[in-house]
Amino acid sequence: MHSTTKLSDQGFKIFKEVVFQPMCDNITSAITNEVLKQRNGEEMIDIELLKGSVAIYLTLSSGKLAQDGFLPRVHLDKALLA
Repeated sequence: MHSTTKLSDQGFKIFKEVVFQPMCDNITSAITNEVLKQRNGEEMIDIELLKGSVAIYLTLSSGKLAQDGFLPRVHLDKALLA
């Protein structure tokens, strides 16, 4: 019996492996820099953009996408709490 993977799941898996994972450090750094700027009163950040960015981290860290062991949410959590 062959198992089938939903197209959206396969798309997220490929996005995570090919696009997101290689750029995760840079993306995380950009997010944390913007959060720090707001915390320091330097500028206001686009909250909707931040929500969307964090949603990607959460999506790529849940369900079947978490099975590969690379959890972007943990990566972002560590950076924000450092």
